[in-house]
Amino acid sequence: MAQDEDGQWLSVSAASRRLGMSRQALQQRIRRGTIDCRRNNRGDPQVFVSNASALACVATSEAGVATLAAGLQQAAPEPVGQLSLNDVRQLLGEQSERMERQHAAALATLERAHRESTQLLVERVDAAEVRAEAISEQLGDLLDRLSRPWWSRWFGTSKRSDLR
Repeated sequence: MAQDEDGQWLSVSAASRRLGMSRQALQQRIRRGTIDCRRNNRGDPQVFVSNASALACVATSEAGVATLAAGLQQAAPEPVGQLSLNDVRQLLGEQSERMERQHAAALATLERAHRESTQLLVERVDAAEVRAEAISEQLGDLLDRLSRPWWSRWFGTSKRSDLR
């Protein structure tokens, strides 16, 4: 790592950690030419990170955290201590009713899917039985032909009297 008076040349990974941004964001800035970049002896890109820019990124990220914390405090619901017992019971009842409706809807969906899949399976089993019967008949005919003597298969008859 080369160090200049007011900054350092760092690899993309190290610079992204120092600046508090993702590697991909830093690579996009390199492609756009908004960040100083050079290649080292192996051809890997190096980014110049000044001490001032690193401090500015740290300050920006700290300000972002503070803003996020303030927003979360404003969005927080009122404390439970201010609710009466009846209010809590009412909220629990409403939640219970909502969950029962969701459960009933999910159960109806599952029952409908079960009926449809059962019907589909019955149809497929019936079709398979029909195919099995047809194959069984074809197999029986084939076995009858093969059980006859060679000469009857050759001449197309199964009785000796038919040959005379």
